[in-house]
Amino acid sequence: MQFIDLYTPGTISTQEFLSNLRADYSRRVTFVARHLPTNDQAYLGATALEAADRQGCFLSFLEAITLGPDAQELPRLHSHITMDTYLAVAHELGLDSEQFEADMQSSEVFALIDSDRIEATRVGITRAPALILLDDQNRNTLTSLEDFREAVRLVTS
Repeated sequence: MQFIDLYTPGTISTQEFLSNLRADYSRRVTFVARHLPTNDQAYLGATALEAADRQGCFLSFLEAITLGPDAQELPRLHSHITMDTYLAVAHELGLDSEQFEADMQSSEVFALIDSDRIEATRVGITRAPALILLDDQNRNTLTSLEDFREAVRLVTS
């Protein structure tokens, strides 16, 4: 389980790490993303991700934002990213723009993001990015990406 805020330090490196981890373990591990936006700009990003998810493109949208050619500028430019920015990404991915915009403003999407924040508090996560490995016996919060990779390897062997 990943808790994400698109604009916090470490988001891009975490997404690069998870992209590689998904390539290695996607057949044996279910990857789940939850939102933990820390400000209005991050909340807008969370609504965009959920709107993309409504059209089956959560991961594609996330990777377009965090792993695309302008990703390294993301933390610096976050205050300039608007709904139009997200609409452009949605258009590039071939999403229905009208539906995407409506979903970004839907009370269902807002409720889902708020529910994710409550879940983060419940499991003791106070900031993103954060990763939790859930297996049948344990809930592990690990402090380094390499520790996380090793834990995934151990539970999938």
